[in-house]
Amino acid sequence: MDFLNPALLAIVPLTVGLVAVVKGLGIPSQFAPVASIVFGVGMACFVASSTSEIVLGGIAIGLMASGLYSGTRAVVGA
Repeated sequence: MDFLNPALLAIVPLTVGLVAVVKGLGIPSQFAPVASIVFGVGMACFVASSTSEIVLGGIAIGLMASGLYSGTRAVVGA
């Protein structure tokens, strides 16, 4: 798990927020996980140094962000 550094993990809440904004603009909810992975990889380009960190870290960020969002919705019950 060398590809997940603290700077990459700090991007997860930002990714959740960006996906919420994009969903508010009208993309269907079924594309939200794809959007979170795209945002995760895109933002990892600014933080990570190697290609493997960008790709693997970005995918992990996107998956964590979509899980954080759906888990929060399940707990809140909305």
